[in-house]
Amino acid sequence: MSPAFFLPAVILTTLFWGLTVEVNRTEIRLYFGLGLIGRTICRQRIAQVAQVRNRWWYGWGIRLTPHGWMWSMGGLDAVELTHQNNKRFRIGTDQPQALLKALADN
Repeated sequence: MSPAFFLPAVILTTLFWGLTVEVNRTEIRLYFGLGLIGRTICRQRIAQVAQVRNRWWYGWGIRLTPHGWMWSMGGLDAVELTHQNNKRFRIGTDQPQALLKALADN
């Protein structure tokens, strides 16, 4: 395997190794891999949350879909956050019910 392929593959794998979602009373924090690529969402801006199912062709990673931005690492299940300005953001997860519960409990 050539170094020209191997090094970028190792870097991308490290940057996007898993998606972590942390929920507290004031914010939702998402980050890939070691945390270099992340996003924080203020909970006060969220008007609604719902469990949704992504189309398989939306893919994985960070994507712009017809339903707004999506961060996902695998699977088709997601939780869609609708902001007060009607913009939407999807968090792909293999545990949508647990994420919905965390959002309801905090």
